[in-house]
Amino acid sequence: MSALVEQLGAALGPAYTIERELEGGGMARVFVAFDDTLQRRVAVKVLPEAMAAAVSVDRFRREILLSAGLQHPHIVGVLSAGVADGLPYFVMPFVDGESLAARLSTNGRFRPGPKWRTVRPPNGPHCPPARANLPAI
Repeated sequence: MSALVEQLGAALGPAYTIERELEGGGMARVFVAFDDTLQRRVAVKVLPEAMAAAVSVDRFRREILLSAGLQHPHIVGVLSAGVADGLPYFVMPFVDGESLAARLSTNGRFRPGPKWRTVRPPNGPHCPPARANLPAI
């Protein structure tokens, strides 16, 4: 067991049991954990101290806030978030299945189907870009 897994497990306490690390992860590391209270698997995304030096902790917090504000059937929501033993983290439902990298290597690029359409909101004085609606941090 790695030092990060031990630190994360100790920081999260008995509520979650860390099972394994998922592949990939850009600025953070993602683990599959078992939520002992609700008896379900979850994904825990954490920004280790070693990565916090290279990546802004504020950027990670913005990711948490933006993710928490999204609600769509095809977007995984945020269940909880916090800082435990100096490790910023957030918890999401775990969706079992093939990774995007594996899917792309197997099937190649995604191609839009016949019903696919691109929606582009107008940008103008009455419809500012979507960035204007981001929460202030």
